[in-house]
Amino acid sequence: MYLLAIFEDFYNSRHKAIYAKLREMYEESMPMDIVTLSEKLGEKLKEVVGVSYLGELINCSLNAVNIKNYGSIVKEKSNYRHLKGILTNY
Repeated sequence: MYLLAIFEDFYNSRHKAIYAKLREMYEESMPMDIVTLSEKLGEKLKEVVGVSYLGELINCSLNAVNIKNYGSIVKEKSNYRHLKGILTNY
């Protein structure tokens, strides 16, 4: 898993929760699958993420080959929000 993005880069709280658990799984060398992720999310699965939303994400046809590109997009959007915040407060 390419760890270009960090937790704070994600705008959506559901995505933050999912990414945080995926990162933990990666660091613990756990299998990266829906069953393990669901178990790792525990109560957050229902409270924060939502079972149906996680299912929707799983059904998206994302390709692991493009993971660096996906991480770059998240980082770029995060940088944009950060700069926008600075300019708004300037």
